[in-house]
Amino acid sequence: MQHPYAQTASIFAGYWLNAKVKPERQNEAMVTGARLLKDLTAYQQLETETRVKALFSMCTNERESGGRLNTYLGNGDPLHSVTRDVPRGRGPFPDWPTGAKDALHLDGIDQVTDWTWSRWLFEEVTFNGWGYGTASPYILGGTDLQRPGKYTSDNHYDPNAWDTQLGCVAIAWGILQHMPSLALTADDGTPPDAHLAPSASPITVGGSQHDTKWLQAALNEAAKRSSPMAAGVAAADGIVDGRPVADDDGGGRTCLDPVCLQRACLQEVVGNHDVRGLEMCSEDEPLIAAVECVQRSAAQPFVIDGERNGNSFAAAA
Repeated sequence: MQHPYAQTASIFAGYWLNAKVKPERQNEAMVTGARLLKDLTAYQQLETETRVKALFSMCTNERESGGRLNTYLGNGDPLHSVTRDVPRGRGPFPDWPTGAKDALHLDGIDQVTDWTWSRWLFEEVTFNGWGYGTASPYILGGTDLQRPGKYTSDNHYDPNAWDTQLGCVAIAWGILQHMPSLALTADDGTPPDAHLAPSASPITVGGSQHDTKWLQAALNEAAKRSSPMAAGVAAADGIVDGRPVADDDGGGRTCLDPVCLQRACLQEVVGNHDVRGLEMCSEDEPLIAAVECVQRSAAQPFVIDGERNGNSFAAAA
């Protein structure tokens, strides 16, 4: 049974403000967000025609079909045949927008005008179904608020099953790391960008109790000594002065100017560490991916340490 929005608004607002994307799922969420944004034009056109926010359609389409634009938004069934899953008997549809409009109209999503964070999550649960109550993995999957329990098929609930998909909160978090302008209206009246997404879990050093402030102080002290390592820490906004620096290994990729932290460094490559949950491989990943991630976080430290192939070695703390 559906719950009235007025009775659940505070619950959903709390989910958005308090849920944290699990550290081990943050990379997945950011990659998912980047992939969905490649089709942003389609989602924004749908928003223009239906008034349904692009963020809603993006998260819903990811849950239903992995973000494909050749399936029915309501359940992920093929567009060009009658749907077999709930909602059954819909279609066929000539294209994705036509099917999406049909799916949004079925549950009255296209009648919503007050797109706050709480209203968005309420409508996501309404779209998927109220079998879970408010704490649905459809919205909470991949966050620290997710609990066991999953409908493994229509009308079949397994209390021990675990929904392994990212929920709408985590998907939106990933999207907003790349495009904060898609943020919805805050429930508490603050500007939309005041609560862009649930905060990530604090980063510690090597799993210890030491935080990044401790690490920065230690590195600053190390830099004062004549250490053989090229050590440095930079805040997010100054780490490369806005310049991407590519890996110099193979592929003919161009390396731009060297990064200068606390000491002059040669061309940097990313070490086998992670930045804000985004794992970087020294063999494959360019520094710019780490830089972009750091710039979206709160001035996380970056460490320059050691050498590889004659070049300095960059690793995130």
